Amino acid sequence: MPIFVGSASSTIISQYAVGVGSTTTAGRDAGIGTANGEVIFNTSTSELQVFYDGVWKGGLKGPLKGTGGTLDSSSRPGFNIHTFTGSGSLEITSGSGTGEYLVVAGGGGGGGYGGDSVAGSGGGAGGYRTSSSFSLAPGIYTIEVGSGGGGSADGQPSYITNPGISSITSTGGGGGQLAAGRPGGSGSGAGAAQNSGTPVTAGSGNTPPTSPSQGNNGGTGGGNLGVTVTVSGGGGGAGGVGGNGTPPNNAGTPGPGSPNSITGSPVTYAAGGAGNFGPSSSSGSAGTANRGNGGGGAGGAGGAQPGAGGSGIVIIAYPTA
Repeated sequence: MPIFVGSASSTIISQYAVGVGSTTTAGRDAGIGTANGEVIFNTSTSELQVFYDGVWKGGLKGPLKGTGGTLDSSSRPGFNIHTFTGSGSLEITSGSGTGEYLVVAGGGGGGGYGGDSVAGSGGGAGGYRTSSSFSLAPGIYTIEVGSGGGGSADGQPSYITNPGISSITSTGGGGGQLAAGRPGGSGSGAGAAQNSGTPVTAGSGNTPPTSPSQGNNGGTGGGNLGVTVTVSGGGGGAGGVGGNGTPPNNAGTPGPGSPNSITGSPVTYAAGGAGNFGPSSSSGSAGTANRGNGGGGAGGAGGAQPGAGGSGIVIIAYPTA
């Protein structure tokens, strides 16, 4: 027969078990005259705690559990993986500990057709941020997944935020241009003014927040002096800078993406978009959805269209034991 101390729903002593009282952090801190050696189970942190020398000290913690996004508990043994391809929220329902995140913003759209022989540059990849030291505790984490830019537009940011706990934002990729590139998580490539023999300034990457780094610069563009032919730079990627365009028709290559194995298998995210060259009538390739890739620039002949940037993604993983 168990012996109940206090209310029947709190502390018990029986032949085979001792059950301590449970309360929230607020309820614990409201205690008056707490004595050394008192033990509680804190439901706010899913943790057994003991009071000693005027401080509550942590003890045994329960495993992390959460809901939200697409939950996968089989691809990576010993981990729960929550994948968000659109806006939503992650709720940690119990436990506290360290997890991982991948936050990729939307890629910038490729640069548009700018008239005969004036080609658009490649869009920059969406900002890429990842960490294996992400502190998780019970609560709701708001998730935003950025869309890719279309027609020279910048990509939109992706983020995880929990007021008072964490805020991680990746900046959208810079949209492709006909002249100087645009900044972003990775910078777009740069085009070149028609008939200009001097390459214009490269797209600038790594805009705020700059720590940690989110990507790389786009490549420069160029033109043949006196000839209405231009080549544009490739957009920067998470794994490297975009290639420079070199006349007469060597368009800038896209900056490489970065592989990540948060889901258990390596997947490459946040590659830049390819540049194009003046005489081409080819349209730019669209960035892959939920990879944060930049869109390709349009060729400099009539009818060519720029590629849209790919949407971003947010993934959170944590151990199940």
